[in-house]
Amino acid sequence: MNTAVKLWQEMLVKLETSVSALNIDLWIKELEPLIVADTRLILCAPSVKSKEIVTNNLKGDIMEALKSISGAIDDVVIIDPVDRPIYVEDEPDAYVTEDYYSQGVAKKSTSQISVKYTFENFIVGKSNEYMHAGARGVAEMPGQQFNPLFIHGGSGLGKTHIMHAIGNAVAVMYPKLKVLYVSSEKFLNEFIESVRKNKPKQFREKYRTIDILMIDDIQFISGKSAMQEELFHTFNAMHGAEKQLIFTADRQPHEIRGLEDRLVTRLSGGLTVDVQVPDSELRAAILTSKALAHRVKIEPKVITFMAEKVFTNVRDLEGLLNRVVFLSRLRNSAPTLEMVAEAIKDVGVKSEEAVTADRVFDCVCRYFSISKDDLIGKKKTKEIVEVRHICMYLIGEIVGLPLMRVAECFGKKDHSTVIHARDKVLESMQSNIKTKLAVQDIKDMVHKK
Repeated sequence: MNTAVKLWQEMLVKLETSVSALNIDLWIKELEPLIVADTRLILCAPSVKSKEIVTNNLKGDIMEALKSISGAIDDVVIIDPVDRPIYVEDEPDAYVTEDYYSQGVAKKSTSQISVKYTFENFIVGKSNEYMHAGARGVAEMPGQQFNPLFIHGGSGLGKTHIMHAIGNAVAVMYPKLKVLYVSSEKFLNEFIESVRKNKPKQFREKYRTIDILMIDDIQFISGKSAMQEELFHTFNAMHGAEKQLIFTADRQPHEIRGLEDRLVTRLSGGLTVDVQVPDSELRAAILTSKALAHRVKIEPKVITFMAEKVFTNVRDLEGLLNRVVFLSRLRNSAPTLEMVAEAIKDVGVKSEEAVTADRVFDCVCRYFSISKDDLIGKKKTKEIVEVRHICMYLIGEIVGLPLMRVAECFGKKDHSTVIHARDKVLESMQSNIKTKLAVQDIKDMVHKK
């Protein structure tokens, strides 16, 4: 743990005695400790507005807490993402800005890795266990296995978190390796700028001398031939030197339209894993973990009520929890079911309350041309069993019913069959494109896309 993070964690405890819980949750906890530069602690706010509010209203409290902990630090600098500092390999405690580089100092390695996202605070479940295992393998042996690692799935399901987790793990196990995380938009913009200024050499040196390169949302380079040409050669140079490449996208390489075949082949040449929407059990685990981080006690029935709402991604789930915590602090009472219902309306979270198990049954039966009687009956032919498993999986995921209630829909007395069905479908979706397409098609039918 670096000095800034350790110092910040101690300060959070101190701040609880001088700052209201509401201000801590809304503003203080959103700050990210970056580095200690000389006698200054550098904190990054999530936005310009947040920076202004903290600087104008809470910096004095932060300074008081800081002085009570460390006499070596005499100032706090709060920046926004635009001014976010980067690390120089030979000077890990230096606060380095773009102005520093403009003075002629050689630019070393930038990571852009957030210390907030680690393997330790990533909640693992059936929907993301393959992604987690692949990421762990890469972090332990970068460039040696699973190269490239390609992760695909919907927005807000943890892809970016897991990339930062890899970077943080590598920083501990292989501190001399140069790691860079970059969005595809930033990668594209830097490439365009290098072409505009006729400085392609600097661009290539920056990216091809990295030991681990992570590019997020690679689908956005679709149709950009010059960018794809550059990425193709960067890929070859790094892969040939056994340097690790990691990519994320919202779909598999071959499903990205406008992506050249030679890139599709390379992106698919390592380990390709997908991440699914978390089921209600994983959502409950995530909520419980996040509630602990907020230091808020939430009754199991409230957690269950929140988790059983079908959300498209974890980001929506966190947004709902933040709103519930806000209402709880505001009203000085424990979170309630009524607060959850109010929060859903306030934050505009997409709930699938209108979707019922009967609707899923209907769509599955129509898709596979099978009767509901056969689906919930005792027939055990391979075809019937496979469809039954898919139906169980979809009811659990889309409707968000607890496993026992899914079992009851099929006349089962315990939920072990549902667990087995879920695991079989998730496994099949990893290896069988027909299963994956069928699941997606039925989801589209259920949601009337």
